[in-house]
Amino acid sequence: MNSTSIDCTKKFRNFKGSAFAVRKIADFLCVENGLSIVENPKPSRGSYGKWQGNGKPQTNRDKLERMIDAALENCKDYNAFIAAMIAAGCEVKQNKNLAFKIPGADRFARCKSLGEDYSEEAIRERLAGLRKVMRKPPAEEPFVEFTITQQTKFGLLIDIQQKVAEGKGKAYENWAAVYNLKQMAQTLIYLKANGIDSYDELIQKSDAVSVDFNKKIRQIREIETRQKEIKELQKHIGQYGKTREIYKLYSRQKTQKDRDDFFYAANNATDIILHRASKNFFNENDYGKNKPIPKMDALKTEWATLNSEKNALYKEYNGMKAKHKNWQVAKDNCERILGIGKEEAERTAERVRTRSYSHDR
Repeated sequence: MNSTSIDCTKKFRNFKGSAFAVRKIADFLCVENGLSIVENPKPSRGSYGKWQGNGKPQTNRDKLERMIDAALENCKDYNAFIAAMIAAGCEVKQNKNLAFKIPGADRFARCKSLGEDYSEEAIRERLAGLRKVMRKPPAEEPFVEFTITQQTKFGLLIDIQQKVAEGKGKAYENWAAVYNLKQMAQTLIYLKANGIDSYDELIQKSDAVSVDFNKKIRQIREIETRQKEIKELQKHIGQYGKTREIYKLYSRQKTQKDRDDFFYAANNATDIILHRASKNFFNENDYGKNKPIPKMDALKTEWATLNSEKNALYKEYNGMKAKHKNWQVAKDNCERILGIGKEEAERTAERVRTRSYSHDR
């Protein structure tokens, strides 16, 4: 692998976890071209063990020190250093004491508290070349799970024969063949990274993801239905209260003629009709006699609680949507690769579900 692009406009940067990212790219290229890959590579146990301190996780201060070292390595002045720290995701405070908050941290850490080589004065000296500090080596990174990115995103395989029958040309057929080869490689890499070794395991995993995904959808719909009911109830409670006095006056009219005259008086008709609509709503929903009409404050509290739950569910739903789609695409692609038809796929899925259910019992 060359460290620069062919036209020398880009250069490889050894970022955090880059070895795992490069390994994934290499695995994909090998599978795509029919080459073997190293199934379970063992990490080096040389000086990494010393750096990691027998597996002790890094503190936020350790991470900040390493980020400062990395930023200083490529900066020539103080402003460039601050810009590099911001670009790395840090928040900066430059008041009496220089302080940074790294991504994921709860609070700022003052540079002078990190050690004599990381105070603001020391950083300026290091930038000016007046202070030499040996950069801390990076801690060993945990295994990075293979994820679908814009560069590695896969899609459904193309039915080339069907497209040819529709009148697609030879150029399209050649492109589709290459495309399918890439999608098969992406699919196999994705399944390998997720520990799937058989079609039965794939069915079981995709079913589990679908169950969780559909459960979130049902929960969101139930909350939205209840919120709609609350809004309707609030509308009629408010409407009933605003028109109650007019309706009382209307009811006190002794004769039908008096009632008709009162009804058609200025603005009375609308209020009386709305009041009747609210009364009918309460009667249809059994409010009043068998169950009390809820207080408006209680309904507002319930709606706010439900809205908070819905927002949390939507966040989970959005996180699961891409995952659910990827598993469905992987399942469909595997069925095409293995030549499994729709009926056979349904029979296999039913057999796997039945076996899983009997194991659960």
